Amino acid sequence: MGSETKILPEPGKKNILITSALPYVNNVPHLGNIIGSVLSADVFSRYCKARGLPTLFVCGTDEYGTATETKALEEKLTPQQLCDKYYALHSQVYEWFNIGFDIFGRTPTRQQTEIAQDIFLKLYKNGYLEERVMEPDPFDGLLDLEERYYQEGHALGVADGSKAGRIEGRVFGLEKGFEKFAAMGTLQGKAAVWAARLPQMKEIGAAQDPFSEHDHLQKSQEELDGHNGSDINSVDLSRPEENNPNNARVTTVALPPLSRNPRLEKHIQTLHALAEPASLSMQNTEDAVSDFDDRLKRATAKVKVIEKIVGEGNVEAVLQGSDTSNNGVSEKRNVRLAQNEKPESNLEDFGASPHRALS
Repeated sequence: MGSETKILPEPGKKNILITSALPYVNNVPHLGNIIGSVLSADVFSRYCKARGLPTLFVCGTDEYGTATETKALEEKLTPQQLCDKYYALHSQVYEWFNIGFDIFGRTPTRQQTEIAQDIFLKLYKNGYLEERVMEPDPFDGLLDLEERYYQEGHALGVADGSKAGRIEGRVFGLEKGFEKFAAMGTLQGKAAVWAARLPQMKEIGAAQDPFSEHDHLQKSQEELDGHNGSDINSVDLSRPEENNPNNARVTTVALPPLSRNPRLEKHIQTLHALAEPASLSMQNTEDAVSDFDDRLKRATAKVKVIEKIVGEGNVEAVLQGSDTSNNGVSEKRNVRLAQNEKPESNLEDFGASPHRALS
């Protein structure tokens, strides 16, 4: 920005000198400064030069005044550091708008200082200056009213936008966190059910309580199998409720035990460790969220493997229904998997799984 050749007045021609208002160095120029000050001068300068008139377009930053000192205190800089900073910013902005200054200088140059001091001293020595106390003019603040409102509005907009962004991000994070924890809880529940169906867990439960509900149901199931000659493990064991006015029958069924398989046991143990609630971090940090997502992904994959091994991959949920018999008695029943007595020869052969859903 600025003319590389020195522009001097030419005798016999109409020489044009154009200046625009000098911007203060206590802010970054905005579109209002461009339109209201330098743009019109730049248009006139281009017009004069297009007509072939010797034209000099001069501007620069005004680095004097109280505003510079107060801005320097606000930014914890010296006045000189503040002036250097904003002079560079102003130059970049005007260059980006392609404003054609021939000279874009600064007020505190050596020559400017000498000329200003010489004029002041001559006026003072000749008695042309006097000191007076004046009442503050209420209209003085109107000159920079637009700038103050702009700065206040900009600062308020940034603060409001930042606050709204934090609130929206926090709500979104809570929603996603709840969904992930709920999904992990479902996987942990699956791990607990599968672990309870392992043969060693059945043996431990029977040893601790020889009159357990499982033994009672198993005994009743064997009696009914002998009575009707059925070889299917799925049996409805119904008991009328004495205090139930509707005489409803509640069906109670026991899930079949899983076959002994070290690899299946290892998968269930790994799933339980991945979905253990006490080991999940609730911190909202990048590392904690990344670790949680990784564990959820691995646990989901582990559930799919276990479902295929035990033959429950196609069963998405427990089917529940309510039937009404001919005599008007309401009956609740559950539908579960039935498992053949003969264990699979190869549990990794998912396609040969013998399990099927029976009601």
